[in-house]
Amino acid sequence: QSNSGPTAVEFRELMTQILSANAPPTIIDLTEVSELKIYSCSEQIDTIDTAVGLKLFGNYDYLIDATDSDTLPEIEIMEHIVHNAYNSVNMANSETCDEEFRRVADVKYASAERLSDNEFTMIFDITYRCRDCASSLTRTLFDDNLSGHSLNRTQYFFDVRDPGPDEPPCVCAIGAYIFRGPTTQEFSLAVHQAILARKQHSLLSFVEDIDQAQTHPSYETDAINRNIVETPTNSPGVQGDPVILGLKGQSFKFNGRDGGWYANVANRFFHWNMQFRKYPTCQEGSNVFVSGLSLITLKESDMQHQISGSNILITTTPEPIPECLEYNRTCLGGGTLHISFDGGNTYVSDPGDYHYGSRNRVVAHNTYAACSRRWHDYDITPKQNKFRNLGLRRVTVQEKKPLELQLEKNKTMIDPEECMVWIDDRKNRNDLFRQKGLWSSLYIETHSVSFHIEYRQSNPDVPIEKQCNFQSLDAWMTTVSENLDKQSWQGILGETKERIYNKQGQQILSDRHLLLLGKEDINYEVDGPFGLHFDASKKNSIMPSIW
Repeated sequence: QSNSGPTAVEFRELMTQILSANAPPTIIDLTEVSELKIYSCSEQIDTIDTAVGLKLFGNYDYLIDATDSDTLPEIEIMEHIVHNAYNSVNMANSETCDEEFRRVADVKYASAERLSDNEFTMIFDITYRCRDCASSLTRTLFDDNLSGHSLNRTQYFFDVRDPGPDEPPCVCAIGAYIFRGPTTQEFSLAVHQAILARKQHSLLSFVEDIDQAQTHPSYETDAINRNIVETPTNSPGVQGDPVILGLKGQSFKFNGRDGGWYANVANRFFHWNMQFRKYPTCQEGSNVFVSGLSLITLKESDMQHQISGSNILITTTPEPIPECLEYNRTCLGGGTLHISFDGGNTYVSDPGDYHYGSRNRVVAHNTYAACSRRWHDYDITPKQNKFRNLGLRRVTVQEKKPLELQLEKNKTMIDPEECMVWIDDRKNRNDLFRQKGLWSSLYIETHSVSFHIEYRQSNPDVPIEKQCNFQSLDAWMTTVSENLDKQSWQGILGETKERIYNKQGQQILSDRHLLLLGKEDINYEVDGPFGLHFDASKKNSIMPSIW
């Protein structure tokens, strides 16, 4: 006779027999048996705010237009679904173990955006707790992109009850072999199961299901500005995959057409245009990126005309230009990023500290990944006479050195500590502009506004058929002059300078058709990189036409 105890299979078979004979009404079946063990975990419990978006099929109009008494119960049910779906998928199971033991504590509905006639996005603000994880600068609720931990689960057993799963702290199943938290795919499947369960009990009417056909049916966003965490952001500007991050916390997708130029900001002092490019190897719906930018500075004395020498054009090319293929040549983005100071007649592709016009400057260099930036809000600078001119070169006692610009707001870096090591090395070697790389950073200063631009591209060494082959310019304003801030702004981003509210008095944050005066993308299209005219400017009754 063996002295060993029962196996998990034997235990499950015996429990199934017992339940079939005398099962409580709340138990239908025994799906999985896992032996748990208590893991060593930190006593430090951190509380973190984030947000999650769900792409759903259903009746968007009912969600927006129905009275509070009609919609509030169903919104609360959706909040419960999000809360319980995450905690259920992250409970102890035979495959994964979350060593940070994340648990969602609170969920609140924040906003919604129509995607099509029967599809919309709901955004939920989320507070979750984890074990000693707040110190991580890349802390996320989901673990989709952990290097070496991309295996997906094969078995799913979800507790879709309203109370959700209840487990002792810091436990994992013995035998779990994937050490990470839930992925968005796993969470989306749990949401799907929970929605179906609520609909079977007639508790949901305006939501049909989560759109599982989407590449990202659920995604994590920034809790404050609803910005997708995959490219961490929190300030007004444009992401490469053209998500517009508004001046008052708005966030919405703007598609445009392949090769088209669009007015992003237009006012009396300057214009900011951007070009969209479609990349066919990328997933449909996520294959349009910002591939070109232009900044047009207007005369302060005569705002209806341009200063011919004060415009800048930034463009990308699919392949490195021939000059940059030379062995000892260092080029921006490996030879795919180019800057023009003369309206596109000539370009420079070399890293450097450039002064153009009478008051403008561009510092461009290739970027170490740890120094790449998350976005940050712009500052408003008071009017001051700090410039003096010597020919076409701007000289000012306040001009910062390139590495000093790199150090500004270093908390927005992906990894400040690692970046500081790299910066110290650049100081000692004096070789910032000799650094090779595929990603680049640009700092642009004009008399009225300053920009930070991050250039990213896919890895050319990976076969095209195995990746989304793209080039992307993320741009945001870092400083804005007091005079500029007081102006009325037009354009895609410019219109977000004014808050818009719904009938309930809540700020509209994500519905592009409610936020913008121009209902079609073509309303913001301009004639090339230096175009000034666009149809939506004529619709804006707040500010008379300046052209």
